[in-house]
Amino acid sequence: MDRLALAELLKSDRRAFLLCGTALSGGADFKIWNDPIPTRELGSIYSRRMRMMHRKGQITIGATEAIADLEACPETELMIGRVDDRPNSGYIFQIFLTPSLDKVVSCLAVQPPPTDTLEPA
Repeated sequence: MDRLALAELLKSDRRAFLLCGTALSGGADFKIWNDPIPTRELGSIYSRRMRMMHRKGQITIGATEAIADLEACPETELMIGRVDDRPNSGYIFQIFLTPSLDKVVSCLAVQPPPTDTLEPA
């Protein structure tokens, strides 16, 4: 899948989708993995991850909606992708697509915790 096609699939009024599409259009790195993952597993995995991130105080956008989308998705498997816009917006976007790569089922954004940039003494 090319950048423009993915950006087109991300057109939505949801904030995570909009930010992700903007990041792609701005040249952010992206990857779509080749192997589909069972949708039920994704729902379970991301529910746990989001609870952990919220406990740690990490900023997320669209996480609640993404989990609901995964739980309601009729597809048995989904493809996953990532858009890394940390250098610009500070976010990493997780994208869930149909196996035919013709629809984005959901998208969420996570702001990783800041890393310690101090040089050792």
